Amino acid sequence: SLLSGYQTGTVSAAGVLTPTDRNILGNTRATNLVRYDSPLFKPGDQSLLQITLAWSKNPAGAQNNWVSNANGSTYEGGETVYGKALFNGYGFSASASYLDQKFQGVLASAANTELKAYRLGLSYKISGFKVGVVYDNSDMVNGLSTVGVLSDAKRSTYQVPVSYSFGDHALYATYTKAGDTSSLTGTGAKGTNFCYDYALTKRAFVGIIYSKLNNDVNAYYQPFLSGYSPFGASAIAKGESWREISLSFNYWF
Repeated sequence: SLLSGYQTGTVSAAGVLTPTDRNILGNTRATNLVRYDSPLFKPGDQSLLQITLAWSKNPAGAQNNWVSNANGSTYEGGETVYGKALFNGYGFSASASYLDQKFQGVLASAANTELKAYRLGLSYKISGFKVGVVYDNSDMVNGLSTVGVLSDAKRSTYQVPVSYSFGDHALYATYTKAGDTSSLTGTGAKGTNFCYDYALTKRAFVGIIYSKLNNDVNAYYQPFLSGYSPFGASAIAKGESWREISLSFNYWF
């Protein structure tokens, strides 16, 4: 939740923040995408390296569907560039990724024109025990509006996952902390996640998960499927914290 969500917002003349919860990653697959996955390189006897590059001129769809809010007769094309490198070897796993997304139909003088983000990850595994760390840095160009003055919204997040597997069983614990968005105090959050997982077969898994997230006073991070309750709107309020318990079944095709 904290690694894929992002807090931007608008600050009034009275200093009141109206937060906006935005996604760093898309909720669906991108369209019109050109992607290259390299072969698996073997720099050592026990290591593998793979590189992925992707580009799209309009990942959100045809330009006629994305007209600028600033001027209905003016349109600026978007573009998305993405790169990722993965390494596995000698008990270590490492990853590095970069995203530069210029949004379609949004004039350069308007809010939220471009997203720049990079993410780094490192883990080590020994005898069923695995520990790692993930760092994410994101920058929404013109993502902040303070009394009509636009500025960039920058934020960093780190996550520490720990797991232990034995036989058909696995235990997971994750701690995540998001810092404040630049110039927006009280927009950070902390989250914990605990999971027990059981392998029914080599491809079928069942697990129970407990998640807790504490939003700071101006933070607006939402739980999974927030706003899609059959009993009405379920999005939480600014500064509100939440807990979630779920039972999940996963099958690998």
